[in-house]
Amino acid sequence: MVGYSADDYLRFSADKETIYYSEPVYACEDAYVLPTNDNSEQWGVRSDGHWTYVNCLMYSFPPQGWKIHITSTIYDAQNVLYDVAEYLFVKSISFKYLSSRTCFIQANGKYADRLESGKFITIYPSSEHIFIQLLKDLKTIVCKYDDGPYILTDKQWQNSNVFFRYGALKPRFSNEKNVPVIVTPQGDLIPDKELPLYSLPSFVDEPIYVKENNYLYKIIRRCIIIG
Repeated sequence: MVGYSADDYLRFSADKETIYYSEPVYACEDAYVLPTNDNSEQWGVRSDGHWTYVNCLMYSFPPQGWKIHITSTIYDAQNVLYDVAEYLFVKSISFKYLSSRTCFIQANGKYADRLESGKFITIYPSSEHIFIQLLKDLKTIVCKYDDGPYILTDKQWQNSNVFFRYGALKPRFSNEKNVPVIVTPQGDLIPDKELPLYSLPSFVDEPIYVKENNYLYKIIRRCIIIG
């Protein structure tokens, strides 16, 4: 690399005024650490090298529904994970996170999948009610940290590092094509489309609370009315 460090690289990725980054980065493996969990026997933890999955063995979550993503800068990532995981352990909510600093850099790199960029922690609510409560609580937890990269596939919650979308929560694929799917109310399998913009399946609508309390949503709606 010429003139840039790994820290510079991730700082650039958090700059919402730019889209592409000019230098590839290589970093040493440096695993993120979870907080101590007093009920560790109630949790299953595994890693595929890139993601670490932390599943609550007491409570399951549905195959599809609302999911939450937490974004972060590389400087705050360990502290963000610690604070968020500590809360999720208390609430018995399953989640996954990028396993290491190296994985964080790769996920936000120049040649990384733009649909995955910015997704540091993924959280799996077991119901719409819990989803709404998580939005409120998680914003409070991460509000002290700097803005992370914007997540293109999601909608931002109240201009915070909390994002959300509707989609598959557990792996499910169609018989014909090896693509993730969700199920319509009629029982049809349709692709779980992840586009570089926020979109919803035709049979899904945002909860009323989310519509009425998302600051960004209100700003967009006001602009449309005025325009």
